[in-house]
Amino acid sequence: MLFEDQIEQLKEGLQVLQARAQESSTLNQAVERYNSLSPAFQKIILISAAALVVFAILAAPIASYQTSVENMADFKVQKNLTQKVIDFSKNSADLTPQPKKYFSSSLGQDVNRLAGSYSIKLLPEQISVDSDRISKKIVPGASQNGFKIIAKKSNIDQATALAYSVKKLNKSLLLTGLDFQANREMPGYFDSTIRVANLSVEPIQSVLPKPEVTNSKGSRRKGRGR
Repeated sequence: MLFEDQIEQLKEGLQVLQARAQESSTLNQAVERYNSLSPAFQKIILISAAALVVFAILAAPIASYQTSVENMADFKVQKNLTQKVIDFSKNSADLTPQPKKYFSSSLGQDVNRLAGSYSIKLLPEQISVDSDRISKKIVPGASQNGFKIIAKKSNIDQATALAYSVKKLNKSLLLTGLDFQANREMPGYFDSTIRVANLSVEPIQSVLPKPEVTNSKGSRRKGRGR
């Protein structure tokens, strides 16, 4: 019943629209002009109207397709950029300095170079580097050594700048202490002691157990390392 009522209402609405269209002078004039045209022109008008209707129907899907194509192109660009960033990060990680094992002489050369920089301005004779009390094996293949860096007749800014620079030399260096003792010869200056720990890791090949080799007689012997 409800469906039939809706059909009747739709028919009545169409009849009202048709009546209004017939009463419209503009529409009547257009129909009269169309009827007065030759069959060829009428055919052209019908084809043009059909093409306009088809274009109106297809305009939205075409626009949506173009938008999808543009979005896909943007996605590919972003994907390529992301991949380049990932590759760059991997390469940067590969270039990161590995934990380095220092000795008093090698660390002393780096410390002297840092101390003589423009921001610190300490002379080589003001710097000394010696082994400190820390020296132990942590796990097989890893060891920790301690160093004591003394900067004589230095001010607080010079000592702290040097300590920070030494810490940045390598990720294997850890700042463990910074002490100041007033210098008797130069009031306002200190004999600064910088303590660092050096965690070093040996190559994995050197800590792996040597493989056992079986000779032709069936006895086993340990293989020689390279």
